[in-house]
Amino acid sequence: MTAIPSTTALASDSRGLESLRRNAAKDPKAAVRDAAKQFESLFMNELLKSMRQATSSISPPSSPASPAAWPTSSRSSSSARWA
Repeated sequence: MTAIPSTTALASDSRGLESLRRNAAKDPKAAVRDAAKQFESLFMNELLKSMRQATSSISPPSSPASPAAWPTSSRSSSSARWA
């Protein structure tokens, strides 16, 4: 059995959906894998987007809680204490 190349377009695109349907007719297991990969990709993008929004509302970059706002000397002195 030859492997069917996975679709590069998402199923939300009409061409991607048609390609997924054609692949499903040829090899249903490969089509399920492709659909699962697309779902995982969309899910992870949404998850990361919501995590970024949540962290930006909790600790903006100018906040003292943000490591980027810490002075360099405090970072090195704290690590020197534990060395």
